[in-house]
Amino acid sequence: MRALALALLLLPLAANAQVRAGIGVRIHSPSDTALGFGDARTPGAPVTFSIPLDFSETVRVEPAVGLSRRSQKDGGAELTTTATTLGVTVSALVPTDGVTVTPGVRVRYTRLSAAPRGGPNPFRTSVNVLGIGPLVGGEYRFSERFRLGAEAGLEYQSFDYDSELNDARGTDNPTSNAIQTTAAVSVRFFL
Repeated sequence: MRALALALLLLPLAANAQVRAGIGVRIHSPSDTALGFGDARTPGAPVTFSIPLDFSETVRVEPAVGLSRRSQKDGGAELTTTATTLGVTVSALVPTDGVTVTPGVRVRYTRLSAAPRGGPNPFRTSVNVLGIGPLVGGEYRFSERFRLGAEAGLEYQSFDYDSELNDARGTDNPTSNAIQTTAAVSVRFFL
């Protein structure tokens, strides 16, 4: 949330010829949003909204935020899963004919929460995921204002679980790590 607030504060800088600001939407691949919480189908935020800030046509800083909520019913039990994602990507901008190549790095934080109702397990569970990794992308410039892009990357993720069931049992909450590939398509409109 701090990254988004910072980006909103920096939007007035878009009047300066050295900084261009825009609005973006990134659609993540299913493997990029399945964070291994409960089962492989549990989503992270499949869509994130961003504010790309291009500095001197060579560097982009892009804070992003995403939110998703899904409910599943199984017999008399219902499970509601909520995912909140905050992140920032820093990329180099390497323009070529009509396409800009964007190698960079992304840091993101995702919080997943599961709240069951009914059924045998009434305990809430959450997981905090911190991810960091390199990525490479490209975007096609339809005009000076409109861009369509795609990206792929590799992300190291650290998972920190918090379960009311473990707390009730007096057992430790687990932590784990993973390396995962990421992919997304994006649309950006510059002001």
